[in-house]
Amino acid sequence: MDTILVTGGNIGNHVAAQLAERGARVRVLVRQMIPNPVWKGQGIEQVAGDLNNVDSLTEPFQGAKKFFSIFPLTENLPQMAVNTIEAAKRAGVEYIVRSSSMGAATDAPIMAARLHGQAEKSLERSGISHTIVRPSAFMQNYLLSAASIQAQSAFYMPQGDARIGLVDARDIAAVAVEALTGTGHEGKKYSLTGPEALSNQDVAEKLTRLLGRKINYVNVTDAQAEESMRAGGMPEWNVRAMLELLGVARAGFMAALFLDAELVLKRKPISFDRFLADHKETFSGKKDAATGTR
Repeated sequence: MDTILVTGGNIGNHVAAQLAERGARVRVLVRQMIPNPVWKGQGIEQVAGDLNNVDSLTEPFQGAKKFFSIFPLTENLPQMAVNTIEAAKRAGVEYIVRSSSMGAATDAPIMAARLHGQAEKSLERSGISHTIVRPSAFMQNYLLSAASIQAQSAFYMPQGDARIGLVDARDIAAVAVEALTGTGHEGKKYSLTGPEALSNQDVAEKLTRLLGRKINYVNVTDAQAEESMRAGGMPEWNVRAMLELLGVARAGFMAALFLDAELVLKRKPISFDRFLADHKETFSGKKDAATGTR
């Protein structure tokens, strides 16, 4: 059985778990190995490596025939792509599934899309068979607002009343897993959204129904969002990149819906209502009396 190497992280961890459920031999590339009883029970191997150091990737890629590639949004994202492609070539990897971004292009008007576009271009030039998935904004981004929803019954974003075709990270992973374990996906680019485009007011109303108390969406200014990001220690370039992304969303450029996820998965994508229900304890901060869970 061929080994599938997976870059760890939010989506990558879902990919690893879903592959393991299918009986695949899975190895996760991590920066630092930390005991993980769940992964151990699933037969998932960990190997440490640094995406910024191509020589450190020799061991993680050794014996791998397929690779799920995803990187954090950093200034050196394109170099991480070059490093992993070089390591993949050395190891004889035959197929790569790359998680990119909606609107990725080397000449895109915003930084995040340009960085992803450069990574895509490196993969296309590599000669390695590949599939690219391009998700919209993640539903899981709202988990970052859980603390203010718990404490203040409010969440804060500078997005006006624009709608976004939010996608659940579990569906991004599911499409990647289908590509890694199936056939006919080579050379494809899949645009991934959920089943509906929602405004933050829509989200607030859904949270209100879920939690049984009024939840408010506060449309802050870019300056307020910038101040908050800087106060949280976000690097300057990252602040600029995030403000660009928020501006694109506010302008309505992320409202489009695509059928790619449904066509690949042969089911409807996860709805935002289901996402909220699955994470109710996170938003409420309270234990569910019926299930005994938080």
